[in-house]
Amino acid sequence: MRRLTGALVPLFAMTVLGGGLIPAPAGAITNGTLDDNRHPNVACVMGQLPDGTVIACGSGQLISPTVVLTAGHLITIFQSLGVTRFLVTLDPVFDPATSKVIPAKRVVTDPAFNPVSLSGEDLGVLILSERVKGVVPIQLPTEGLLDQMKMAKALSDQEFIVVGYGVDCPLGPCHPLALDNTRRLASEKFASLDQTKLVLQNNRAATGGGGVCFGDSGSPHFLGDSNVSVGVTSSRPDACDAVAFATRIDTHSARSFLGRFVALP
Repeated sequence: MRRLTGALVPLFAMTVLGGGLIPAPAGAITNGTLDDNRHPNVACVMGQLPDGTVIACGSGQLISPTVVLTAGHLITIFQSLGVTRFLVTLDPVFDPATSKVIPAKRVVTDPAFNPVSLSGEDLGVLILSERVKGVVPIQLPTEGLLDQMKMAKALSDQEFIVVGYGVDCPLGPCHPLALDNTRRLASEKFASLDQTKLVLQNNRAATGGGGVCFGDSGSPHFLGDSNVSVGVTSSRPDACDAVAFATRIDTHSARSFLGRFVALP
C-alpha cells in the first residue's frame, strides 16, 4: 500500500484467497489482544470476484440477526475491484476451509456517503441471506448519546473498545500485507467529537492502549465493556500512532439510514 503522508486514508490492505494479490479492505488492530468470543457479534466482511476469488477480511457489526453494519468505503472499494458477492463470517478466526460463511443478498451504502470521493457519512449495510442464530446483535446508541456524554463531561474519561480482524500491528511502520484474519480488540481513549465523527487517540506510547490501523474499516467502537457501539471505523492519518476517525451512529442522519433496516432504540 502506498503510504500517504498527512492524508486521511481508508483503512484497507491486501489479503486474497485463491488468487493473486489485490488491494482490498481487511482488518488490523494496533496493540491488540485476541478477542476470541468476547465479541461474537463482530463480523469478518469478505468480497468474492466472479472467478470465485475471495478477498478477506474487512470488519462489520451485526446489528440484527440479518443485518451487518460496515463502512461505506469498504463496500465501494470492493465493488471497484470487481467484487460481485459479499460474504460474512462471525468466526473469531476466518478459515476458508472450515468457517461458516453467510452470503449477503443485498448491500446498501448511506445516501450521505460519496462513493467517488469516499467522504461523507461512511456507512453501509449488508442484508444477509439467512438469520444468524445464537449471537446477540450489537446494540445501537440512542440519538445524541455522545453529545449528551460530552455535555456531562463524561467523554474524556470514557474507555472505548475497538474490535476488528487482522494482525497486531507492531511498533514502527505497519505492513498492510501481514494479515491473519483474526479478531482482536484494543482499548482506546477519547480525543474529540464533531457533528459526524468520533475521534480517538491511537498512540500507544501516550495512552497505553491501542486503536485501528490498516484495514480496520467497519469495526465497532464499544462504550467500555458494554454491548453499545457508537461508531464505525472510517479513516485515520497515515501513521497508526496518532488519531483514528469513526463515523458516529448516534446522529439523526445516521439513524435515519439505519432505521430503514433495523429497529432503533
